[in-house]
Amino acid sequence: LPSAVLLALFERDGALWLPLTVRSNTVQHHRGQISLPGGAREPGDADAWENAVREAVEELGLDRRELRPLGALTPLFIPSSRFLVYPWVGLLAAAPTYTLDCREVAEVIELPLDVLRDPACKGLEQWTLHGLPTQVPFYRYRGHVIWGATAMLLGEFEALLANSAG
Repeated sequence: LPSAVLLALFERDGALWLPLTVRSNTVQHHRGQISLPGGAREPGDADAWENAVREAVEELGLDRRELRPLGALTPLFIPSSRFLVYPWVGLLAAAPTYTLDCREVAEVIELPLDVLRDPACKGLEQWTLHGLPTQVPFYRYRGHVIWGATAMLLGEFEALLANSAG
C-alpha cells in the first residue's frame, strides 16, 4: 500500500525541530508507536508530497500554505503493515500550533534535530526477526524510544545532514 510521511521542519530559538506523533490506540496499524505524521495514499492525492501534506494537515492541523517541499528520502517498505512509505522533508514557515486528530494521534513530541547527532541519544539493540539476529537502531528523547521505520528514516535524514555539513 503506498503511503507517505512528512518530516516537517520548523525553527524555534535558532534550532530546527520536527514533530513526531504518538499514535493512538484506536488506529489500525502501529498503535501507540512513535511515528512521523503520515498515512495511506488516497485517490485525491496527486503525488507522495500531497499525500504527506494531507496527512500532516489531518493529523496535526498544520497549515498547508505554511509548508514547502525540500526533498524526498528513500522509500521504505514496512513488512508488518505492508506499507510502502514515501518520506518527504518539508519546511514550515513558522513553529506550528497543533490541532490534533485524537482518533489518530495521542500526543505530539517535538524533536530537536540536534538529538539525531547526539551519540548519547542513539542506541542499537540485537533482535531476532524472522529467525535472524538483526541490529535495530533507535533514538532516545525525554523518556521516549523512537525505533522501527521512524528511526530508520530519521537515521537517513541524520546522514544527509552530516554529509551536507561537511
